[in-house]
Amino acid sequence: MVPSASAQIAQHQPLYVVVFGYPADKYSVTVEYFKSLGDATDVEHNSEISNCFRIGYRDPGDAMRAVRKNGEVLGGSWMVGAKWAVRSETCILLRGKANDKCRTQHKQKHYLDSRSSE
Repeated sequence: MVPSASAQIAQHQPLYVVVFGYPADKYSVTVEYFKSLGDATDVEHNSEISNCFRIGYRDPGDAMRAVRKNGEVLGGSWMVGAKWAVRSETCILLRGKANDKCRTQHKQKHYLDSRSSE
């Protein structure tokens, strides 16, 4: 039996989340907070944007928990943003209407990309 696409993603590749918006002096605290949410990869700091990093989670549930921290206030005084780094992989994990929405958005993007190359 061939594993499902979501099982393949969970087993072979981490799901990446982009964390942003924290004050520059709170980088270490923010990294530690997001690392504490699950089995995570090393953080990839963005050299061009001062308050942004990418972190991968090996368990899809941990990645979803990290994304749900979007808009959370840390340390009682600063807010962080968190979003999926690669939308197409995460759509595979979603079910029902959300998955239909992902397929529709993917088709729209593909159409727009093909139109722009004409």
